[in-house]
Amino acid sequence: MRRSDRLGSRCAFGRRVAPLLACAFFALTGPAHATAPEDDAARSNARQLATDASEAYRAAQYDMAYDRFNRAYKLVGVPALGVWSARSLERGGRLVEASERYREVLANKAAGEPSSAEADAVRDARLELDELLPRIPNLIVRIQNAEPSKVEVKLDGARVATELLDVKQRVNPGKHTLTAQRGSERFEQEVTLGEREVKDLVFQFEAERPAEAVTPSAQPLDQQPQAGGLDTQTVGLVSMGVGAAFLAGGIITGVVALGQESALVPLCPIYNGERNCPESERAARDELETMKTLSTIGFIGAGVFGALGATLFIVGSSSSDSRATTARDVPRKPDVALRLTPTSAHLFGTF
Repeated sequence: MRRSDRLGSRCAFGRRVAPLLACAFFALTGPAHATAPEDDAARSNARQLATDASEAYRAAQYDMAYDRFNRAYKLVGVPALGVWSARSLERGGRLVEASERYREVLANKAAGEPSSAEADAVRDARLELDELLPRIPNLIVRIQNAEPSKVEVKLDGARVATELLDVKQRVNPGKHTLTAQRGSERFEQEVTLGEREVKDLVFQFEAERPAEAVTPSAQPLDQQPQAGGLDTQTVGLVSMGVGAAFLAGGIITGVVALGQESALVPLCPIYNGERNCPESERAARDELETMKTLSTIGFIGAGVFGALGATLFIVGSSSSDSRATTARDVPRKPDVALRLTPTSAHLFGTF
C-alpha cells in the first residue's frame, strides 16, 4: 500500500476529498503546536498552502509541492505537513534533504500526549526514514600526491569540507560535477550515481618536487665563497718557495763561476778590457759565462718570487680578517707571469 493510501485511509473525510487533501486539512483542524502564537489567519493561510501543495504533488510537481508544504509546516508546525514536505523532497530525487526533514519531524514532536494525527505522522516519519537511508548513494573523493588541506574540492559548485575527503559522503542520485584544484592544477569530472550505489573517485595530482639545492653560482655575492684568505696565502708561500729555489741555484752557480774564474785568471790575461784566452781554454771560458748568467738569473728570480710571495702572503692574511661584501670588495686571485731571458727577468701580473 502506498504511503498516500495509508494516510488517506486514516484521514479520509469523505469520498469527495482526496486522501492527500483530507490529511492536510485533518492535521490543521486538530491540536497544533506552532512556533509562533496561532491565530485564525495563520491556520487559514496554512490550510491554503496545504491545498496548493497537494495539487502540485498529485501533478508530480514535487519542487512546488515541497515549497508549499514547507511553508505551511514552518507556519503552524504540524508534523503531518513536515512528513509531506519530506515526501515531496524524496519524490523529487532529493533524498539527502528528505532524510533531514524526517529527522526534524522526529526531533520536533510535541511534548506530552500527542494527538492521533501527530502520532501517525511521527510513526510515518520514523518508518520512512529507515526505508530511505539505505537508498541514498555514497561518494568517496580521494586526493593523491597532495595534502587534502591544500586542495579545493567542489561538488556541484559547493565546497566539500576537508573532513569529508577519503570517506563516504551522502549525495543525491543523479549526475554530479566535481572539481579539484591546487594552485594552477585543476581537474573536473562528472559522475552519475543511482540509488544505493557507492562510487570511488580519485583526483591524482603531480607529485611535489623537493626544493632544489642552491648552487654556489646562484648565491648572492655576499654569500659566495670569496677568493683570498687561505688561497692567496698558499700562493704566496709557493712563490716564496720558488724564490728560495732560485736563490739556491744562484748561489751554487755563482760559487762554481768564482772557482772557474780563479782558475782561468792566470791563463787568460786581460787586454783592452777583455779576457783573452788561448784556443784550448775557450770552452772553459764559455762555461764560465754560462755559470755567471745562471747565477744572475737565480738571484733575480729569488728576488722577484720572494717579493711576490711575501706580498701575497700579507694580502691573504689581511683579507682573511675582513671579508668583502660587494663585488668590488671581493679580492681577486693574483694573475702572475714571469719571463726570463739570459740577461733579464720580467714580471707581469695583477694583484
